[in-house]
Amino acid sequence: MHNPFNPTFGDVPHFFLPDKQDMTVEELVRVITTSDFGRSFLITGVRGAGKTAFMMQLVKQIQTHHAFIWADLINREGILTSLAQQIKEQLASPLKRVVGHVTGVTLGPVGVTRDEEAATVDHQLDHLFQQVKAQGKRVLITIDEVTNDKPMRNFIQLFNAFKRKEYPIFVVMTGVPDLILSLQNDNRLTFLLRSEKIMLGQLNQLEMARAYEEALPQLPHGEITRMVQMTAGYSYAFQLLGYLVYKALNEQQASPKNAVASVMRRYQQELFEKAYQKIFSDLSEQDRAYLYAVRQNRSLGEAAVLMKRSNVYVAQYRRRMIERGIIQPSTNGHVRFVLPNFEDYLNATQNQDSLFYLGY
Repeated sequence: MHNPFNPTFGDVPHFFLPDKQDMTVEELVRVITTSDFGRSFLITGVRGAGKTAFMMQLVKQIQTHHAFIWADLINREGILTSLAQQIKEQLASPLKRVVGHVTGVTLGPVGVTRDEEAATVDHQLDHLFQQVKAQGKRVLITIDEVTNDKPMRNFIQLFNAFKRKEYPIFVVMTGVPDLILSLQNDNRLTFLLRSEKIMLGQLNQLEMARAYEEALPQLPHGEITRMVQMTAGYSYAFQLLGYLVYKALNEQQASPKNAVASVMRRYQQELFEKAYQKIFSDLSEQDRAYLYAVRQNRSLGEAAVLMKRSNVYVAQYRRRMIERGIIQPSTNGHVRFVLPNFEDYLNATQNQDSLFYLGY
């Protein structure tokens, strides 16, 4: 039987579980399908939180509504040409009804052969959206991992213009929390700050247990509970641990009683290598210093002493790590790490005998 768990980043897994975010997929579908005006949404969360899976589950449900045209865009040069091509291909009417009497059309930089001068992509898109609106259709645009660059800025200008014209355009994007924090002083991308944000959090523990029980019925109940606790609700950890345990059982590398124990070393190593190294490398030097300082359940005041900074100064990094979904407030100035084994990863980066040693 095929392994039902998928720890590959960017893939849509067999088990898509609800988490504790403010808006579920079903609620977002309802908002988009009933809204009277164009809107934009930004799905955010740490690496491995399930942003792409959330977005694609949304697309799957939206596609049951026949009034929608779906355009999946890649954030790179030619993003507007790609949008025009995808909309054109899905419209029921022939292209000549959209851009006029045409003898030959190639959207994009290659060129256009027609009796009159070629229209720009922006102009073509304007006509396409007029046709979309006339047919009573809507356009859902998805963009995975948006970044602060020229193609995205070009797209934002188009979206704002089309929204003013009341075209039925809906944009759903994914991006890491660092992106949102970097936009605070960037006037060119206030669009992303104004977008409605969906912060993905920890998975529902009961749903995790049910999924593990369905896929791994031979495991004792205690081992299922252990797996749920080991993942701490982190989406990537849930998929990774399920994948490793399923593989160990089906390749007869372990018995149901020791299957979880048999994969613990590899589980932790892949968490560190595939997720935490990237998360940690994207942090600033002071972000890292703060995380080192709050290990061993140290309070804000104790961290400030270690960092040789004031409580007010340290508090801003505490807030940044909370916004990134790496820590959560606990009690009396203490915090706890949200990601499973993340403190172990921090310790490994300072252990000269570890593969993850960073030298500081």
